Amino acid sequence: MVDFTSTQDGVDEQTKRCARLLASVIAQSLKDIAISPTSQEKHYGKNFNAHAYESLKFFYDDTSPFKRYAYLVGIDPGSFIFHLENRAFAETAPENTKIPFLAERDLRIMRSRIKWYKVQQAEAQHARPE
Repeated sequence: MVDFTSTQDGVDEQTKRCARLLASVIAQSLKDIAISPTSQEKHYGKNFNAHAYESLKFFYDDTSPFKRYAYLVGIDPGSFIFHLENRAFAETAPENTKIPFLAERDLRIMRSRIKWYKVQQAEAQHARPE
């Protein structure tokens, strides 16, 4: 994943290293969402894999550090999520929107996991007492 902060002129070396680290955290979270689901996950339509679930939480939870990390590497978090969802939910996408380290199979898995996560969150919200 390319971050935009470390590639700018005039940025000190420590900031560049920090930006590369944060970009790696974001990239790893994307890869974790694409972990192949178990037969149990497919059957119940829920994320039981802790890495995948926590990665989804990283991107979607309001208390997550994702927004801060994204800003620090020069990415708008809202646009990132928008493009992630639109790329993951699109059956075919223009060549310029492809995420280079994710295969089509990974995107299908991400599509399922994002849907499951949103359903799980809606169920949890509905189950909370008022």
